[in-house]
Amino acid sequence: MATRIAIACGLGVLALSAPLLAQPGETPAVRAARPCPGDRETIDALKAAISHVFVAEPRGDQPELVMHVTPVRIDDLADAMLVEIARADALADPFRMYVLQLYDRQGALRLRTYELPPSPGLKEALANLWGAPESLSLMEASSLAPSLDMPVIDTPRAGRTDEFSAKTEHPFPVNRGGAIEMTAGWSLAGPVLEMTDAGFDAAGKRVWGSDEPIRFALQPQAPDVRREGEGLTIITTVPAPSDAPRLRPASEGGGELVIQFTYWTSTGQKIDTSRKPGRDPVKVRIPGGTPFPALDTALAGIAKGERRKIIVPPALAYGATGRGTVPPNATLIYDIECLGVDNSSQSAPTKSPRSAPPPGLPGNPHAPGPPAPAAPRGDEPIGSPPTNGTPETPR
Repeated sequence: MATRIAIACGLGVLALSAPLLAQPGETPAVRAARPCPGDRETIDALKAAISHVFVAEPRGDQPELVMHVTPVRIDDLADAMLVEIARADALADPFRMYVLQLYDRQGALRLRTYELPPSPGLKEALANLWGAPESLSLMEASSLAPSLDMPVIDTPRAGRTDEFSAKTEHPFPVNRGGAIEMTAGWSLAGPVLEMTDAGFDAAGKRVWGSDEPIRFALQPQAPDVRREGEGLTIITTVPAPSDAPRLRPASEGGGELVIQFTYWTSTGQKIDTSRKPGRDPVKVRIPGGTPFPALDTALAGIAKGERRKIIVPPALAYGATGRGTVPPNATLIYDIECLGVDNSSQSAPTKSPRSAPPPGLPGNPHAPGPPAPAAPRGDEPIGSPPTNGTPETPR
């Protein structure tokens, strides 16, 4: 019989609506108070159970929410996951992001949360990269601020590795929404994950949060991710309607796109954006109208209404020299939304300046040296970094 776990909000206590299996000589209450062991097997099992997509149905004035939990590699911070929560009608713009960690402390399993560095550019750049967790290994543990810490209880029983609960043992300092301290909790029972938090003012009055936890249901779905050669990664964050016009293949002449774009370095340095007051969406010809061929590849087949997050490694962008405000050896992250597609032009396809394999790539295995970055194409409407001035949002 599965244990139904409910976490009380505020300063209340954890309550279990069905007794846990007790060891001989133990009462359910004693058994319930025992923490989970912090062994490797338990940590791996809970990471696997949490690392999914979860959806919370609308409730009252709360819209439908989507939560992605993705394992990430962060040096000096083992067993970390990135949590991203967005409205279902605004998936490309999550309103909450933080790092979650499972760790062992003196034989007991604990759950800790960390806030990302206070750089809006970094959060915007990392948003929606759940489909390519290898691209999220760029954060440093020293840049993360610990926020909450809680013991994990309810040791998984025989045959069940997807049940746990955790709650803060005391209020933690916070400065959000008029609250000076907060409590929080997580629970997982099979395919249902529940979260709760509450903030309190100096008088101890709750100023946000609810007695009823937000209930997320597991939604098995494969992320729409396309990986090309040399590390180019394309994630569809907002799919297009099924009947939307789609960009014609480059081999057939390509077409013209109307787009909104923003791009950053992987450290959160915003280089340029069309999404600013007084600036209109831009038109760009595919192929040949972007700064380098990797973006032509990344935008292949895009449709009106579609939005993509694109990770371009240095070798496919501005390489070891950089350009303008793009520093040397910078990985670039693009957020591109397609507002229109025009395939009417019959002009011949533009030949990519990297159509032949550069030294060191397959097809020329005996040539020495690493692949050279593509030469920038000039002052294109999308993505050409300013050659003077400062980036929009330095980290």
